[in-house]
Amino acid sequence: MMLIAGTIPIKDLPLIMGKVSEEGKYLVVDGHHIPCTQGTGAMIGAALVSNNYLKLKAPQVLIAGDTGRGTGSREIYEYLIQRVAELSPQVLALHYCLPDMALTSFLLCSRSTFANGAESAT
Repeated sequence: MMLIAGTIPIKDLPLIMGKVSEEGKYLVVDGHHIPCTQGTGAMIGAALVSNNYLKLKAPQVLIAGDTGRGTGSREIYEYLIQRVAELSPQVLALHYCLPDMALTSFLLCSRSTFANGAESAT
């Protein structure tokens, strides 16, 4: 499974995990409409189009609103630290997450739990 995790610059967007689909000019994740024109939305949109073309399953996404204060980024890190073994992604991409070296270190220590021996970049 491909998992894309990143922040979206929407102040009150909650932490959302789910499959992504396309609806007009928007991406839809768990009923939330996300713009796909820049940042994490653009990356998710590109992955969705690529996966569709290759006849692969749509990526799973983990998104949270963050307007630069780091709140959404921390929610994403905490979610992944707690659930990366359960999710077992073959591909994990983080996008527009505020750097937090302590949380990143915890996440990278979980790399042995990724599916099929997939490795994370260190």
